[in-house]
Amino acid sequence: LNTVVIALCAFFVFGVMAVQLIGDSTGYCSDPFVLDRAMCVGVDEATGRMRLWSARAISYYWIGDATLSMFVLASQDNWEYAMYAGVDARSRDLGPKVNAN
Repeated sequence: LNTVVIALCAFFVFGVMAVQLIGDSTGYCSDPFVLDRAMCVGVDEATGRMRLWSARAISYYWIGDATLSMFVLASQDNWEYAMYAGVDARSRDLGPKVNAN
């Protein structure tokens, strides 16, 4: 029980750091040709669907997601998804670009 509490505290601390450092820089637009958050509005002419700025499944928008992301990274279960999301992230208002970092 003590080990679980210490692990959860560590996930929480690293989650807080991830929210502050990474924040919402892993977001993306539903239209893959739009890379700017300000341009991710209106209707996509090719598909006819509304453009939406979305968060990835593993994200750092709030402490709950960040703590869960830390658990995924520690358990090494689909950690590649989190790694590529971090490597492709650019800034809070820009969408991902392959191998940006």
